Amino acid sequence: MHQGLGCFASTTALAAFLVYYFRRRNWFLRFVLPLAGSFFVQSFYIGRAKEKIEELAEIRKKLIIDERDFAKSHFTWMQGRKFGITQSGLIGLVPISARVGDRVGFFAGCRIPYVLRKLEEGYGIVGDSYLHGVMNDEGDKYDTEMLTIV
Repeated sequence: MHQGLGCFASTTALAAFLVYYFRRRNWFLRFVLPLAGSFFVQSFYIGRAKEKIEELAEIRKKLIIDERDFAKSHFTWMQGRKFGITQSGLIGLVPISARVGDRVGFFAGCRIPYVLRKLEEGYGIVGDSYLHGVMNDEGDKYDTEMLTIV
C-alpha cells in the first residue's frame, strides 16, 4: 500500500471513530468533528507535500551535479577522438588523425590498443584507441593479426 494512502486511511478511521463516539453526546461535535477531521487530513498532506518537494529538490540538485560531472568527463575523453570501425566489425574510438587503412594493434604487456600507420620501414604510432570487446583481455583471439580501420 502506498504510504500516503495508509496515513489517509488511519486519519479517516480516527475521524470516523470520533464522530461515532461523540454522535449522541453533543450536537455541536456531531457537525464540527467531521469538518475538523477533513481539515487535519488536508494539513497533514500539505506538510508531507512540503517534505517531498524538499526531498525532490535535493535529488534534482544531485542529478544536475552528476550530469555536469559526466558531461565534463565525456568531453575530456572524447576530445581528440572520433568513431571508428574495423574491417572485422569492431567499433570504438580512435584518434582524430586516424585514417582509413590504418591498423589497430596491441603491444606485448599493454591492455590498450594503438592505432598504427604503415610507413616505409614498419609502422608508426598514431595514438591510443578504445575498441569495444577487446579492452579487458577479450582481444586474445586477435593476437596474431592487426585489425584494419575501414
